Amino acid sequence: YHDFISGVYKGFTGKGLAVCMTYRIIEEVRDKGGQFLTTDISSNNIASLQSRYKCGFTVVETTYVYIKHNSREKEE
Repeated sequence: YHDFISGVYKGFTGKGLAVCMTYRIIEEVRDKGGQFLTTDISSNNIASLQSRYKCGFTVVETTYVYIKHNSREKEE
């Protein structure tokens, strides 16, 4: 199973909701007979990483994505 959509609105962060949601997802996967659960988290999303660590997740693989930002100067 792969958890790919979950998050907490900014106004509700810091209340433990992400951990509760993650435990609920884990429960659902176990109820369906799943033995593995994976997820993708941006490495700069520290709060999400921390909540997953609290729930027993570990980093297995790191993938780097490079984005080129183009800047255009205004034409005069």
